[in-house]
Amino acid sequence: MKNIIIVSDGNKLHYLKSENLIRLEARGSYTLVFMKSGIEILSTKNLKSVSQGLDSNIFVRVHAAHIVNTREIDAYIKGRSGELVMSDGSIVPVSQRRKSDFQKRLNGK
Repeated sequence: MKNIIIVSDGNKLHYLKSENLIRLEARGSYTLVFMKSGIEILSTKNLKSVSQGLDSNIFVRVHAAHIVNTREIDAYIKGRSGELVMSDGSIVPVSQRRKSDFQKRLNGK
C-alpha cells in the first residue's frame, strides 16, 4: 500500500501521508492538494504526475480535473452527472463519462 506522496510546491518538497488527503484538483498544469488539516498545497506537477503515488483502491478520478479520497466522501448528490460532498464541505463534480464506473465502485461491484 502506498502511504506517502512527495509534492513539490517549487520551494520545498512536502511528504504527505495519503490518509491526510481529501482530494486533488487540476489547475492547468499544476495540482491543488487539499489536506484534512485545511492546508492547501499548490504542486508544480500536473494531476497525473501527483496521482501516480496514490493508492488506486482509495483514490479515484471522478472528473478530468478531480481525484478524491473515497474515504472522505460524505454524500453523493444524484443528477445528470452527479456531485460529491467531501468531508471538508467542498463539492466535486462527477463527469458523465466517469459516473458509471464511479457508482459501481461505490457499490463494491
